[in-house]
Amino acid sequence: YPARPRPPFLERNVVPAESVTTNPLLVALLDAGSDRIIDRDVDGRYRFGADLRNVNDLDAALDALAGTPLEPLVAEHGPATRELFDAVFDHHAFTGRSSTIYAYEGIGSVYWHMVAKLLLAIQECALDADGDTGSAARRELLGLYERVRAGLGFNKSAAEYGAFPTDPYSHTPAHAGAQQPGMTGQVKEELLARWAELGLTIADGSIRFTPTLLREREFRRQPGELHFVDVADRPQRIVVEPRSAAFTLCQVPIVVHAAGDARIVVTSGDGEERAVDGWSLDRATAQHLFDRTGWVKRLDVHGLGTP
Repeated sequence: YPARPRPPFLERNVVPAESVTTNPLLVALLDAGSDRIIDRDVDGRYRFGADLRNVNDLDAALDALAGTPLEPLVAEHGPATRELFDAVFDHHAFTGRSSTIYAYEGIGSVYWHMVAKLLLAIQECALDADGDTGSAARRELLGLYERVRAGLGFNKSAAEYGAFPTDPYSHTPAHAGAQQPGMTGQVKEELLARWAELGLTIADGSIRFTPTLLREREFRRQPGELHFVDVADRPQRIVVEPRSAAFTLCQVPIVVHAAGDARIVVTSGDGEERAVDGWSLDRATAQHLFDRTGWVKRLDVHGLGTP
């Protein structure tokens, strides 16, 4: 596909001021204080409403003005508003990372990867706001995270997703290996995001736990088992009790318990148990785990119930 000229305002998805001020419908919406269709940001730039994902959403928003004093303006200036929306976003011309599609690359590959990047970015912001547990901003971030998470990976069926949701490659033809595996980028972000969803974060060489993104659905309702291979490459299994969740990090099982006081119980290779108050592991113990020395046999983290 040949490259198309792009309006200078497209890079920031900003609506040109002259296009707004000469459109009576948009002016009336701004005067009415409605931000569903058009809004003005803190820098004075005009933008289409954040919830308008495509022109169908815009049409629905315009239709919702039927029966209001703005209905005559919609009839007269709605088509121009729609054309302006198309000009700003130019959705139909977006075919991938560049003006041409290389091999098997396409909008699906870019979509999977970029939405996964968005998921991780929201997660980082939510974790940064962890100390302000009662703030409206933190609650909104957690809600947005769940909204993005619901659109990716195992939450979708193959029919909804248009592909196998957990397949790490976007295209692997019979005559060759993986071609432009767009989902490998998604897998990278998904792995990073998944740790925090299970309550685990790593910073400054230390392992820390937080209930910020740990949800009730992660905890088992019935007893179960975790099967894994330990650092000596021996098959192992442990019992996972109700109201607990289990996974491994560096081949060391970590069992997260919803109930109890905030503490970590470190079980060493000789079976000795050592309790650590709080949800942070010291760097020396964490290093044993990272190095797979076998000194850390198991971690039990208590008190990480849904916040």
